[in-house]
Parts: sequence; structure tokens; C-alpha cells
Amino acid sequence: MFSVGQYIYDPERLIFYQNGYGSHTIQKIHSCIEPNDNYESLHEKLNAYNADEIQIKPGALNRAGICLTNNCNFRCNYCSASSVEGHKESLTIEDVMAFVTDVMKRYTINKLLGNAEEPLSLYFTGGGEPAYDWDLFTNSVVQIRQKSSDNNIPLILGITTNGLLDESQRVFIADNFDSVMVSYDGMPEIQDRNRKSVHDSRHSESVEESIRFFSKAQIHLSIRTTVWQSDFCRLKEMADYIFGNFGIGMEWSILPVIPTGRAMNRVQKEHEKLRESDFLAPYLDTVEYAKSKYGAVNIGTPVFQDIVNAFYCGAISIYCTCPWLMPDRTIITCIESCDVKTVIGKVEGNEVVYFEKCPDPLFKVYQKQFDECRKCIAYRFCKGGCPVRQLMNGNVKTMMDDWECVMIQNYWMNIFQNVLDGKEYLGWRGSSVEIDGLEDVEVLKLTKV
Repeated sequence: MFSVGQYIYDPERLIFYQNGYGSHTIQKIHSCIEPNDNYESLHEKLNAYNADEIQIKPGALNRAGICLTNNCNFRCNYCSASSVEGHKESLTIEDVMAFVTDVMKRYTINKLLGNAEEPLSLYFTGGGEPAYDWDLFTNSVVQIRQKSSDNNIPLILGITTNGLLDESQRVFIADNFDSVMVSYDGMPEIQDRNRKSVHDSRHSESVEESIRFFSKAQIHLSIRTTVWQSDFCRLKEMADYIFGNFGIGMEWSILPVIPTGRAMNRVQKEHEKLRESDFLAPYLDTVEYAKSKYGAVNIGTPVFQDIVNAFYCGAISIYCTCPWLMPDRTIITCIESCDVKTVIGKVEGNEVVYFEKCPDPLFKVYQKQFDECRKCIAYRFCKGGCPVRQLMNGNVKTMMDDWECVMIQNYWMNIFQNVLDGKEYLGWRGSSVEIDGLEDVEVLKLTKV
């Protein structure tokens, strides 16, 4: 239980009630409202596994991802994969189709079991730039679409791209993909500083042309802005540039730089200054500013998980819900895990082979954080945070994970205080719950709008 002003917050049930109620009243409230999670059952299940030797049992799938290459025509100063050009590791069309064939078999199993209500989702990202080897990229997309059609499998394709595309490439992507995320860092000045191109000195204009093109196509468009801590103060400027130039029909996703890849040297040198940088206040100010100025805009960040789940995500091996095929033909559980990853299988001889056992560093973090983080007010949403970021932060010894934890706690406290004031805030509100026999008792349930 946690105190929030004059209220007590019960994270097991996502409810608030007045501080000062007697034990009989509290017991009555608890007996009428069941917990959302069975903590003891989850704890027992987690501790039944040895993170150094997990038995892999790949099952049915609805989602999967493909990283075709680590080659890229950009030199982003925070790239987690440190992508350049000339990488020898790259998939072949045979590798891609072997993986996709296995995924489609598992999707079909899921459908036969009655669990596949949604289409199969396949996502292309990097690593490097998915469209860097254009022939491999287009061949993969065409063959995947043909195979899904031949097997009567509904398909959704998505891609993250740096947007440095010509007109014919934009047309191909718009014709074949359902969603596109373009990496663009808010405004030309910052884009050109962070995301240098060795081939196009005016690449900001080309990327902006891609954004405008996709905004007019019948596809879901997102803009991903990666922000150095020194630029947090410029988020409102970015909002004006993005919504003023590209309209309000897309999603804007903001991600602070994390200490890995090419960002690591700067983070190691400046971590004390970076820790003092506040992302939460400028982020919340920017959300309110943009909505008041432009209306119903869609702004979000991966830093704050706005859903209630038993686990942070599906990146641990025992619950892997989205395997990723990498350029070295390994299959991993999380596309963000460049330095610390869980390898669960590989493509070998045009066949997919899943290992019987493997070490899972991400799962080891879950086991540790499951108990420690349960004492935190944000636990029901954060679930210990992203295990990849925690491992990266720990490896460079910057204590950036403490910075993130405090920020997430303050984010949720902000939501709780607004909800208790009767406001609908950041997609959450309080719904009154009636308890039989306790007419004078006020109980509010935290509810997603």
C-alpha cells in the first residue's frame, strides 16, 4: 500500500480509498475487489526456472521480426548497433523465407487452437537500414506476401526506416506495408547533427519528403525522435516543427538516448550531467502544449508503459512472443538487445533450429526485479523496467537506471494525483466502485480510457 495525498493506493487492485478507514472496512473492500495479478503464483513460476539454462519450447506465434542487415547509409551518433557500411553479415532470401515459413506454421497452429484472432504481423527494422540492400528487401517482401496469400494467412507488414528513399522506393513501401515508422529527430538542425549521412548532404529534405509522402498514403505513420538529454528543453520546438510541417495524422514517439553503441562514450563521460537532465517535465509540458495548440495529436514514449501486464514485455525466452531473425542468422528475443541478448535459435541450412537450452540474461533481470520492484509505486505498470536497458546501464556503470526509475515513479504519481482530482489524464481516469454494505465509503478504480 502507498499513500497518495489523503488516499491509500492499493497496487494489487489498482484502487484508491480514503486514508483512515478501519481494518474492517479495508477487509470488506479487499473481499469485494479481486487483485489483478496472482503475485504468489507468478513468483513461484518465475523461480522454477534457472536463468542460466532455460529450456526453450517455442510455440504458436502471432508476431515476428526481421533484421536484414547491419549496413546503413547513416552514421547516427547514438546508434545502438554502431551501424556503418561494409558489414559482411547479411541475410539471404533463403534465410528470410526459412524463418518466415516456420513463423507461418506456428501462426497456423495458433489459429487452429483458436488463439489467432488477429493477422500475422511481421516487422522489418535494424540493426542497419532495412531497405539498404534494396533487392533483398523487395524480394523478401514480395515472397512473404505471396506465401501468405498462398496459405490464406492474413498479414500485416511494418517497417522502421531512416527515410532516405527515392520516389520509387516510397511507392513500393506504401503499396506493400501497413505501417511505417520514420526516424526523424524533430527538426533539420538536430537531425543533421545526430544523424549524419555520408552520401547526401541534404538528407533532412529527403527524409521530410518521405514523411510527407507516407502521411498521404493509406498507412499508419509514426515518427520516432531520439533525443539527447541536452535537447529535452527543445521538445516544444520539435512539436511545432513536426505538427506544423507534417500535420497531426501521425504518431510521434519520443525516446531519450540510452547508453549503448555509439552513444556509450558520451554517456560514460557525461553521465552525471545526463542524470540531472529531467525528461519527465518537458515531455509532459510538450504533450499538453501540443494538444492545446494542435488538437487530438498522438504523442508517446517507450519510457512509460501505459498498460497493466504481468511482465514488462514478451522478450524473456519462456514467454517469447516475437522472435527476431538477425543478420548473423541467429534468432533472438528482443531487437533492442544488441550487446546483451538472448539467443534462442538460428537458421541453418535453410531450416530453423531452436535450441533445447540457453542462458537468458534478460530473464535473470526479471527474476531479480520481480521481488525488488514490487515495493515501488509504479510496479504494476513498469514491472521492473526494460531488462535490456537495465543491463546496458549496469554495464557502463552510469547509474542511468536510477535516473529512469525516479522519472517513472514521478510519472505515475502525477497520473494518480490528477485522477484523484477528478481529471482524465494521459489516458487514465478514476471510476467509482460501489461496495455492498459500505455506502459511505469512497473507492476509485484506476481505469484506462
